[in-house]
Amino acid sequence: MTDAFDGDAISQADREFLDSLNNHPLMQHPLYSVPPPPRPNYNGCTTVAERTVRQRACFPTALDWMLINYAYYADAFMGKGGIISLVDGKIGTIAGLRGFMQPYTIGKKARTVGSIKHPSSMRG
Repeated sequence: MTDAFDGDAISQADREFLDSLNNHPLMQHPLYSVPPPPRPNYNGCTTVAERTVRQRACFPTALDWMLINYAYYADAFMGKGGIISLVDGKIGTIAGLRGFMQPYTIGKKARTVGSIKHPSSMRG
């Protein structure tokens, strides 16, 4: 007994499956497949506190955008792990995504603003 290969039926099933993805809640999210949110604008900031206020304003949207558009992929880079774009399937490094998201981060280790030194450079 041989089963005949039915390419038309498989193609139809593929089309139906891909069409069903349009109804997935992720695809309906307004941050899915859009450019990243604006980075904090540091114009006029003269203190780390002012910079932190700007970062706090941008962080929630940036985090939501990252979580909607990227996922951890354990098998990336020979099992070392990485990230995968949920939009186009491109694989990247965690360090690459961390670097991309760094301007949105909030923390004690703020980068230098003008002549203000990074807190880690002030250790004794």
